[in-house]
Amino acid sequence: MTLVETFSGLPDKRRGPAKRYVLMETVVMAVCATLCGADNWAEVADWCRDRQEWLREQFGWALKGGTPSHDTFGDIFRVLDGSVFEERFRQWVAGLVGVVEGVVAFDGKTLRGSGKKGSNELLHRVTAYAVGSGLCLAQEGTCGKGHELAGLKNLLEVLILKGCIATTDALGCQTEVAEKIVDRGWGLRPAGQRQPEELGRSDSGVFLRRATRPALVA
Repeated sequence: MTLVETFSGLPDKRRGPAKRYVLMETVVMAVCATLCGADNWAEVADWCRDRQEWLREQFGWALKGGTPSHDTFGDIFRVLDGSVFEERFRQWVAGLVGVVEGVVAFDGKTLRGSGKKGSNELLHRVTAYAVGSGLCLAQEGTCGKGHELAGLKNLLEVLILKGCIATTDALGCQTEVAEKIVDRGWGLRPAGQRQPEELGRSDSGVFLRRATRPALVA
């Protein structure tokens, strides 16, 4: 599935002059710019403006009005349904997972600058990161740093990582996580374990008894 196919038909809440730019085109431009390293709307707008010819050639867009300004990008994403965007984006990433090889690292982090330390404003995310390609496959928001396990399990539900090695910290060394992976037809092994036969069978729910650094093998 291409980016254009992925984001076609997004619900559009804009009215009148606010619909000057095609929603799908704007979203695809923002995704491309972000994948190329743009960190804010000003950088996204600059990237798109500098690559108008490439965008026209690559996607066949007319772009008669040029590309959106940084304020326009911000306004469009402010009214965009975030849950729908996330679902579509994950569908697109799922199509790429088949070409992802090697290690996929699962880890939870608090977003820097998202709120005061110790407050409920802090944003926490569990991320699935393809180490070899440098691609973030998916993220899951959690209700505080102590709830990362729920985010990890949600990511395991939506990602298909057959043939990859998925790593996590000690938090993921849980029987319920092992059972979820086994239910999806994946295998289990501890990283650095010299005697795999000494572990309990994966289908019995015994998980990484002696592992000091667990790895989940798809």
